[in-house]
Amino acid sequence: MKDWQTVQDSRVETPPDLEITTSTVYERRNVHRVTVGEDEWQTECWEYEQREYSPDEWERQSVAETIMKAISGLELAVAELKAEGR
Repeated sequence: MKDWQTVQDSRVETPPDLEITTSTVYERRNVHRVTVGEDEWQTECWEYEQREYSPDEWERQSVAETIMKAISGLELAVAELKAEGR
């Protein structure tokens, strides 16, 4: 995984928050339109923060997030049981 980088993109449609290709997974945030250029050379494009993962990195990241969510859910259940006096 690389650090977040600011990217400009000239595609017409809004770039997806997550784009998976055979070699790279792109995660995006803060997607918005900007105007670039000067005077009569101005044009609009998308600007956003993006970081890239290899497919293996993305899979490991996804598994780690799933495990953390499961642990949080268990901790919450235990806390609720303790609050109920069980």
